[in-house]
Amino acid sequence: MAVSKPCILKPFQESVRVFSAEAKQFSDFKRVYTHRDFVIFAILLAVGISAYFISQGLGITIAICALARLALKSGYKESSNGPTLKRRKIDLTTAIRQEWKDYLGGRDIEIRIEGPQSESGALLLELYYNKEAEVAYAQLYEFVNYSYEKVTELTPLKGERALRIIKLLDTKK
Repeated sequence: MAVSKPCILKPFQESVRVFSAEAKQFSDFKRVYTHRDFVIFAILLAVGISAYFISQGLGITIAICALARLALKSGYKESSNGPTLKRRKIDLTTAIRQEWKDYLGGRDIEIRIEGPQSESGALLLELYYNKEAEVAYAQLYEFVNYSYEKVTELTPLKGERALRIIKLLDTKK
């Protein structure tokens, strides 16, 4: 069995290529700017400009940080006209492995994020989601021999199935 690693993007990596067995094709999740990125840039730039009048060195440093912040993108898109997705990774316990595997496999069962406290978090759920569009893409990995191996393929979820996972994320925060 080939060892596969989760889709861990480096800060300046523009896209990640993920294979979806259900769609029998690769999906490209491209990094894109979100409104939040531009708001953070504008705030940093305004603070840098106003700090310039107090201390030139400080103002220039903060303004440079604002420009460097533009290199980081926090959103993801599968296609050019699709919704902007957020990305979240969650450590899960091995006790709930089968529940998640069954849910991502298509069974309509109750899922949970928290398992027994005595279990270790050897599972990783990688999730791309958009609450408003009611869409999510999920993939489950298991930590074996110091690397992550795929347990499930990238699974597209829509409607109620996607919202169920997104609601679990809201309770996890």
